[in-house]
Formats: sequence, structure tokens, C-alpha cells
Amino acid sequence: MQKLSIAIALSLLVLAYSQRGSIVLALLPGLTDRAMAANATEDLVDGLHVALCGAGGPMPDSQRSGACVAVVAGKQ
Repeated sequence: MQKLSIAIALSLLVLAYSQRGSIVLALLPGLTDRAMAANATEDLVDGLHVALCGAGGPMPDSQRSGACVAVVAGKQ
């Protein structure tokens, strides 16, 4: 019985791994919508906060954005 359970669990893991691209594409739209709608500043304590939004890259590329820094002071 235990060997059968292990075989079923292993089969499910292999199936899920083989379909990982489809699973991610199915979950991604809902996750990105939720992340973009969230207010990341509501839990911050009053003060000055700095966040790195992008790291840029060593090679210049006109098709990509560069480094970005967000500064949050109070609620602004």
C-alpha cells in the first residue's frame, strides 16, 4: 500500500513538472493583477523609505528601461 502511494505521488509530481509551463501561464494573470492592485506602502511606518525598482544592466539597451529608485516619504 505504501509503495502504491509513493508511486502515485511520484507520478503526480512528474506530471505537474512536465506541465509546469502551462500551470504558470494559467496562474500568472491572477497573481500579477493581485500584485499590481496591492498597496505596498500601507504597512510602512512613518518615515523615509527607499526601494530599488530595477537594477539596469551593464550594457546600454534602448529597448529596456534602466535602473529605478523609489523614495517614499510619509504617504507620498
